Amino acid sequence: MTSRNERRSQRGAVIVEFAIVLPLLFLLIMGMIDFGNIYSNQISIRQGVREAARVGVVKNWGSSCTLNSFTGGMTPSSDIQALMCTVKNRIGISPASNVYTKVLFDPSYGVNNGLVVCAQMRAQSLSGFTTQFISGVFLKSKVEMNLEQVTASETGGEEAPPSGANWSWCTASGSTP
Repeated sequence: MTSRNERRSQRGAVIVEFAIVLPLLFLLIMGMIDFGNIYSNQISIRQGVREAARVGVVKNWGSSCTLNSFTGGMTPSSDIQALMCTVKNRIGISPASNVYTKVLFDPSYGVNNGLVVCAQMRAQSLSGFTTQFISGVFLKSKVEMNLEQVTASETGGEEAPPSGANWSWCTASGSTP
């Protein structure tokens, strides 16, 4: 039989152990929540870019919206701006200004040549506890599809990338996809 003092000291030990384990458990749970959110956003970006590329290759540009500023010399036509808005709408991340888009074409711009649609956004922590682990991480997606309809010459365009990012990964392959 244990004495009353021994039981009290055991309860005290349990409280100390709980105080040590609780922050680690809390950080693990917040990390799982943030990872789930980042993974969901990556899937949304990938699916939205794929859907918008499909819309673009059949020349159904979509409607206009407010876009971020454009990279110098890369201001697109109103049709391509509408396609960029379609990318943001299909991705569905709010606010849409967190998503940056780029649209470009194979240099020959013709039927069976590639339309490239890219999007990227900075990974964000919902909890704030994992911000230091994901700083500088960008979620990106690129889709290239063959154009099915061409009526007039179009040029691509791009929004200025977020701080710390660039568009070097978003290029046309030079051959049909």
